[in-house]
Amino acid sequence: MKKIISTILIATLIFSMFAFDFSSSAKNNTEDIQGFVSDALSLISYQPEIEFKASSYIQDAPPNETDFSSCRLIIKSDKQPATLNSVGIASGFKDYHIVQFKNESSTESAYEYYSNQLDIKLVYADEFYKIDDSDIELQTISKKSIAPTRLDSWGAESTGLYELKDYLIYNQTELQEVVVGVIDTGIELSHEFLQGRLIKTGFNSSGAGIEGSELDTTRGHGTMVASVIADSTPNNIKIASYKISNDGTMTEVGATLAVLQAVEDGVTVINTSFSINAKEGIFIDVLNYAYDSDIVIVSSAGNESMITEMWQTRPYPSKSPYVITVASINEKCLPSSFTNFGESVDIAAPGENIPLATLNNSYTVANGTSFSSPYVAAVCAIIRSLNREYTVNDVKDNIKETASSFDEMFAMHKMIADLYGTGIVDALDALGKRQSDIKVNLESGDHFRKIVLELSSDNSNEIYYTLDQTVPTKDTGILYTKPIEIYNDNVIVKAVAYGKENFRSEVFSGFYRSW
Repeated sequence: MKKIISTILIATLIFSMFAFDFSSSAKNNTEDIQGFVSDALSLISYQPEIEFKASSYIQDAPPNETDFSSCRLIIKSDKQPATLNSVGIASGFKDYHIVQFKNESSTESAYEYYSNQLDIKLVYADEFYKIDDSDIELQTISKKSIAPTRLDSWGAESTGLYELKDYLIYNQTELQEVVVGVIDTGIELSHEFLQGRLIKTGFNSSGAGIEGSELDTTRGHGTMVASVIADSTPNNIKIASYKISNDGTMTEVGATLAVLQAVEDGVTVINTSFSINAKEGIFIDVLNYAYDSDIVIVSSAGNESMITEMWQTRPYPSKSPYVITVASINEKCLPSSFTNFGESVDIAAPGENIPLATLNNSYTVANGTSFSSPYVAAVCAIIRSLNREYTVNDVKDNIKETASSFDEMFAMHKMIADLYGTGIVDALDALGKRQSDIKVNLESGDHFRKIVLELSSDNSNEIYYTLDQTVPTKDTGILYTKPIEIYNDNVIVKAVAYGKENFRSEVFSGFYRSW
């Protein structure tokens, strides 16, 4: 039964090739990126017909893993594809064409037709994906009577971002404006915490919400991500929102258009907290295009507790060699239980118990790699603000080479630790502002006697330490005034030294066991 229906539909499509006048004129100029984006956005806003399928059709049809519900196909061909009975075609980015149809039946039949054309290199459906909804919101905090100037985040504190931000502001360091594009669910434009930091784009490829507006009204995810960047950077770092999701779902075309528009707008850094499963296609090519355009892309690793290389298809952008992929750590500098890991991960950053701004001028605390990646994006933005000559590779190498070490016990298992990147993002070291390391009188490990551990630092810097595996600060650590004694016990000692201009040393972490 299905074969008969399919044959009839294909015949109808072929006939319509000669009779149908599609509404969206195709662009033949492969350099017309803005035209391609505009045409494709008009196709995304089209509302497909809802079809009624007879029960016999459903019973005869075998399971189909392809989701045609967007009624949209992505085609790669150096020739303009046949229009068939499409609503319209958008062309203009490399050899790709976006073709919109009225309903699923027409889309599936067109897919069969295009699949048999020799001049079609690639054809596939523009499927729906979820936008990192595995992030966990822990608690909503009521509105504050006075808008806070910072979120008091252990993430920004432990990575040195607060110290660096304060230093740049206090010293009135001349900073060039840098724009970070946040590709997500949009942003609450009126949120008190984000005032003075946003550049309006009017971009919305979600196919829903307010057309021509990046306003986040339903999810809060993009607002949370943006608040990490705003909290961690001085005011010269601006944030531009590119909305690709309204209800928690997104498509490959929607994400592709967001990257293209961000490149057209001249952003310097892009943050992405979503994933698309792909082996080849337009989204992979647009990541390469952004790289060639000298745009730093930072991506969350994902929250499935999986080795990324085990996916049947590859999760992008995190799998791309052209992005910086970020895993999550907790307050003990250990990988979060939920974070993905693997060879594609470049670095780790805080992703648990992160204070955030959210919808309705409110604040919240949440977990997820979505909130790890903006810490790295913030460091990248500051690096580029001070070093505009740095290429994408320069920024990536700097971030990875200056990462601080994982917890001592975890770092011992090097083969495992390497799956979480080169270490934890370190804003101070990345900008050359770290103090000299802490010195100790004993190597970490087993000692068959009472341990008397002495800590020292150059220039008589103040030293703070903890014995509960958390990273010490002046507020949370114990001021070091005398040697630490350990007897018949095992502890992990973490310590930092505060020097001139209040910069910290790299965190010292040592495991000591006394027998």
